[in-house]
Amino acid sequence: MRHEILIVGMGGFGREVAEYLHALEQHWVIRWVDDRNPDADFNMQTAPFDSERPTIVAIGNPELRHFMMDAAVKRGAQLPCFSFDGAIVRSRPTPNSGVIVCPHSIITAGVKLRRGVQINLNCVVGHDVELGEFATLSPSVDIMGGAKLGYQVFVGAGATILPNVYVGDHAVIGAGAVVVRDVPDYATVVGNPAKAIKR
Repeated sequence: MRHEILIVGMGGFGREVAEYLHALEQHWVIRWVDDRNPDADFNMQTAPFDSERPTIVAIGNPELRHFMMDAAVKRGAQLPCFSFDGAIVRSRPTPNSGVIVCPHSIITAGVKLRRGVQINLNCVVGHDVELGEFATLSPSVDIMGGAKLGYQVFVGAGATILPNVYVGDHAVIGAGAVVVRDVPDYATVVGNPAKAIKR
C-alpha cells in the first residue's frame, strides 16, 4: 500500500528525511512543499494540507520551522512524530507534535520531547533531559542526564552538554563545544570548555 506524505522544506534536511522515508518498509509517495519559492507546484498557500495526509516540517532553522509548523497547522495539517530506522526512542513525544528522530539516535528514559524538536543522526539524549520546543540537535550531539534545553536552542554537530546543565532560550551551541555550565538566553558558546562569544 502506498501512502502520500507532504514534506515542508526542500533544503538539505528535507532531502535527508525523504531518504529516510524511502528506507522504511511502507511505500511513501512524497510531495514537496517548497518553503522558499511561492511559484513552486506546492507552496504554503497551495499545499493540500489535511488530516488524512501526514506532513513533516523538515527545516533545520528553529525559528523558520516554528513559523512553518504554525502555518501548516492553521491549514489543517497533521504533524505526526517520526523516528526512523535504527533510532532507539524510550521516551515518547506528545502525539501530533512534529518531533523527528533520525536514524541511529538514542533517546533514553524520562526524556521530554517538546513540539517541533528535531534530532539528527547519531545523537544520544540521556535520562531526564528536557528538550524545549523547536530545539535542534545537529548530528552526533551528546546530551547527558538531567540537562535542560530551552525554546529554539540550536546545538551544532558533535557538541556535548554535561549533566544538569541548563541552556537558555534561543541559545546556540557551536559545533564540537563541550558545555560544562549553564548558558544564558540568546548566548552563543563555542570551544572546550564552551565560552560565550560576542554577537
